[in-house]
Amino acid sequence: MMQTPRKVTADFLVSLAKDSTHAVTLTFNSKHMPESREKKIDFAAGAVRWFLKVLNNRSFGRAYKRLGCRVACGVVVEGLSNGARVHCHLFLKMPARLDYIEFSKKIRISARKTRAMGHPDIQPYRDDGWIGYSIKEVSHEVLWEMCCPSNP
Repeated sequence: MMQTPRKVTADFLVSLAKDSTHAVTLTFNSKHMPESREKKIDFAAGAVRWFLKVLNNRSFGRAYKRLGCRVACGVVVEGLSNGARVHCHLFLKMPARLDYIEFSKKIRISARKTRAMGHPDIQPYRDDGWIGYSIKEVSHEVLWEMCCPSNP
């Protein structure tokens, strides 16, 4: 039996989310949000790209640029249908040298430093149900270029 694209996406994200520690929802201020679906995706992608750049820099310091160290993550944009509020679901794996609270603080600071982003909702990543929740909308969009496997 052939798998549906949704199932293939879920399976890939589950494999990427192995050992994730944080389930994060990032919301955006709606006054900055463009109207068209494509522009909403571009806007969210740009904001999340900047958020991850700040988070990686705060988590790894110089090793982020010099050695290419990155926080393992997956990013899904939701709320792209008419009238819905655009937001992103992320799963993140904290670096081994940080503890849960310290990494959560770095997530909050990184969100604060990102234009048009509201307060992040940070929860412990418990199981793969977060992936199913993240892709529940038919209109979801996975930001593939930002999905990153673990990198010391």
